[in-house]
Amino acid sequence: MKWWSSENQSEAQAQLTLGDGIHITMNDLLACQPLAGLLSLRPDPRLVGRRHGQYLSRMKGRGMEFSEVRAYQQGDDIRAIDWRITARTGKAHTKLYEEERERPVFILLDLSASMRFGSSLYLKSTQACYLAAALAWSSFKGGDRVGMVCLTDHQFSEVPARARRQGLTHVLETIEDSHQHHLAEQGQSPSNRLGQALEHLRRHAHTGAMIAVISDFQSLDAESEQALAMLKRHNQIMTFNIFDPLEQHLAEKFKGDLCVSDGVESGLLNLSNNSVRDDYQQRVMRQQQYCRQVLSQVTRHQYKLSAAISLEQQLQGALL
Repeated sequence: MKWWSSENQSEAQAQLTLGDGIHITMNDLLACQPLAGLLSLRPDPRLVGRRHGQYLSRMKGRGMEFSEVRAYQQGDDIRAIDWRITARTGKAHTKLYEEERERPVFILLDLSASMRFGSSLYLKSTQACYLAAALAWSSFKGGDRVGMVCLTDHQFSEVPARARRQGLTHVLETIEDSHQHHLAEQGQSPSNRLGQALEHLRRHAHTGAMIAVISDFQSLDAESEQALAMLKRHNQIMTFNIFDPLEQHLAEKFKGDLCVSDGVESGLLNLSNNSVRDDYQQRVMRQQQYCRQVLSQVTRHQYKLSAAISLEQQLQGALL
């Protein structure tokens, strides 16, 4: 298993290089382009053999993706004749196809309520958006088709995998729009949005696709675990766990009443009480352990990224 974490890096070295830490703009997402050079989305060799390749190759013939219709030429495969257009025009026409050789990359961006937290440099959701933009740029530069599933507590956005700048632009616009909705939303959804998004990808992602999941995984549960296991069968998965250092050690650093909510009801935790504080910390540790256990079963590529340190510092020399 490949597990990398930035938890041991000095937070004092963090550099504010993008935005104000809360809001994002299209200029911020465009500025993430240099980060693509620090990312490598190499295909899993076990999956490459199931497809004809992983790079763009425009070929005329019977392939996987429709390209165009032209007048029938001698030697064309009669099975490719477009009978509807032939009947309408009175002349034989042949369907042409492009063989799909560019790999689809799908980015799952979790912008649920728990991501709306940050104690230092960025909100977790803001850092997640910058990472998603960097992954989109990396896919674009690698010639891959890039798509996205982005979820907030009250909005679900999907971008089909597209090649070239059209796909990149649509993804960046979706990131910007979804983050604005995320900041404006009140409360959180009682349903497991992460599990629903993973199940959606399981049904719709292309075989052999790269699935990059960006989340704090606080809502990871049995539903999410099952969907991840199913995705693993035909796709390569990378996970990026976005965390905030204060959040992970809150019981150690904070004493007093802490407001908590499950999306339906809210209440106060008295962290001045030793037994309450110990119980809270144990719950945090159990969830972290469960997260590592589940993710290690579906991918060798797990990355833990702090919202308190710039992405550039964390990615340099750390990823694939």
